[in-house]
Amino acid sequence: MIDEFENQVRATELPTTVNAAEWLETDPPEPDQVLVDSFDIGDKISIIGVSKSRKTFFLLQMLISLAAGVPFLIWNVPVARRILHCQFEIRKDHYHRRVRRMCKAMGITAADIGDRFQIVNCRGLGIVGKAGIETIGKLAEGTRPDIVSIDPLYKIMDGIENATEGMKGTLDSFDKLAEDVTASVMYIHHDGKGAAGDRAIQDRGSGSGVLGRDEDYRITLTQHSTEEDAVVVETMLRNYRPQSPFTIQWEEDENTGGYKFVQRPDMMPTKKTSKTKEPPPTFDAYLPTALSILGDQEIALSQFQESFKTKTALSDHRIRGFMEFATSGGCPYIVIRIDKAAKNKKWLKAGKDFKE
Repeated sequence: MIDEFENQVRATELPTTVNAAEWLETDPPEPDQVLVDSFDIGDKISIIGVSKSRKTFFLLQMLISLAAGVPFLIWNVPVARRILHCQFEIRKDHYHRRVRRMCKAMGITAADIGDRFQIVNCRGLGIVGKAGIETIGKLAEGTRPDIVSIDPLYKIMDGIENATEGMKGTLDSFDKLAEDVTASVMYIHHDGKGAAGDRAIQDRGSGSGVLGRDEDYRITLTQHSTEEDAVVVETMLRNYRPQSPFTIQWEEDENTGGYKFVQRPDMMPTKKTSKTKEPPPTFDAYLPTALSILGDQEIALSQFQESFKTKTALSDHRIRGFMEFATSGGCPYIVIRIDKAAKNKKWLKAGKDFKE
């Protein structure tokens, strides 16, 4: 009864007012930045991308960097932070493997992170809605985190994703969580249908549009226009200067099994859109077709080109490009013989490496 009475009193309390003249005479406290010139303790942050864009890995790499107090991609981390990470999708043993493999690639040891990275495997525990966020708040009382992260948002939501009220209720609960714990609240959200690269950053994320108006910092991941394992990173900031988009690429070490994202300043941050054309196959993809035409015999160039064009449907320009690729180098895939006695007629046969 006492708790209920206190809640009722709190609900009727008026917010305090501030005399702006006093602000003109005093300096505000310095912001407690988590990522330099990006977001602070107490802010709300989203990471948005299409399905299978490795959003979970991106977040994990960020959290490990924050717990260890080391730079994360382009961002400086001024001080090591305490993390409470609530992951809802991956089975515990598989997430265990992910943490080990990524730390291995990053060169991060147990001593580097100490007890600052606490993980809650929430899959199947029924942690949903306002009550679920309150449960996370109770966990935070024991771990005293600087950042509470949730992966993904839809798993904690209680209601329809596209409904404004359902989304607003979840975001209000995040506000209370951030205030009660004095922590940043970070979450992963997925993109809607269609080409993500067609949409402006403020329009990204499936569901109600209140999401973009609520966050203090947004990171979006978009498939690169030409490189399959690369993504373009963009940000939307409320309190700091705009940041330029940049490209990162997924990198795996076959020897150690480790993996992480790396910066690719040499790649222009061009996003894949609905108008992006798929790159044509590389010329080596046509070598088996050329081999089947040549066999073990020598064939006239004109006969080969006619058959090759029929089977590949390549343009004359692309066929010329293929021939230059296949006949160049010290040990070419296709060898050309010029018959000077027959008015320089050209004959083709498979090169040594090609036949092998």
